[in-house]
Amino acid sequence: MHQERGRVMGTVPQMNLGEFYRELRNSRLVKQKDVVRGDFTAAQLSRFESGKSMLAADKLILAVEGINMTMEEFTYKYHGYKEAPHIELANLISDLYYQQDRDGLRELLESDLLKAEGELYARLNGIVVKVALAALDGRTDFDEEDRKFLSDYLFAIEEWTSFELYLFLNAQMLLNDHMIVNLLSELKNKSKSYRNLRKHRDYLKKILINSVGEMIEREKYGLAEAFLTELERLVETTDAFEQIFVNYCRLCISLIKSGGSMEFQTKTEAYIASVGLIVSSKVSTLLERHYKLCVLKEDC
Repeated sequence: MHQERGRVMGTVPQMNLGEFYRELRNSRLVKQKDVVRGDFTAAQLSRFESGKSMLAADKLILAVEGINMTMEEFTYKYHGYKEAPHIELANLISDLYYQQDRDGLRELLESDLLKAEGELYARLNGIVVKVALAALDGRTDFDEEDRKFLSDYLFAIEEWTSFELYLFLNAQMLLNDHMIVNLLSELKNKSKSYRNLRKHRDYLKKILINSVGEMIEREKYGLAEAFLTELERLVETTDAFEQIFVNYCRLCISLIKSGGSMEFQTKTEAYIASVGLIVSSKVSTLLERHYKLCVLKEDC
């Protein structure tokens, strides 16, 4: 099964990029003259579309914008309606984790699929796989070299793209409290250039959700409350899941602060049950598991 996923991820169209672009432009009913502008000429575009030359990066961006597509949409279609290979790999790790496929994750650690990412990214994605395995096994013992390698990398990158946000989100369990606090503080500067992209805003919310849950599990309730306040600032009217999580965590923190009063316990459990009735049984099951494990300290 895992080898088949690997072959799919390596598949790209055989036609050259210019021919691919020409077919896409024609299918979108756009003429060459409506694409070119400034020092980007019709002759350059014609040579590109006929496979005689490539476009410089700035001209390719203009060409894609000229047919009212984003680069993300363009590359997604070019890869045969698949994400870029590194995103496909991240999705595979996530799928294996949620399927609780420990064997699949262990195989992935030794696979050519991981090695194909190059030494740096293979090491970083390997750390994410190790964290996923540790989470499934309920372990908190991590290799100190992995912890240092990940934190050094995240601190060294000046501007975080979705890859760094993905790393921080999925390997946060590896980091100590001090690292998480410092990285969250730096996150405002490291990701501000991309803050207007919805994908990045969604990542930021997921990171804060994960941070709140992680701090409650570690019994760092002051930090959990601070991260929750930051999350509330980002939550929009349409963010239904995020709002459910905020309400749930507020109830949990109130319950913990009250010393486990029956009043707040009843309110929290009633809220979880209402989520199951109104929203989704899967979401309520997720909340219930976290509640029993991290708030009531019961074995799940």
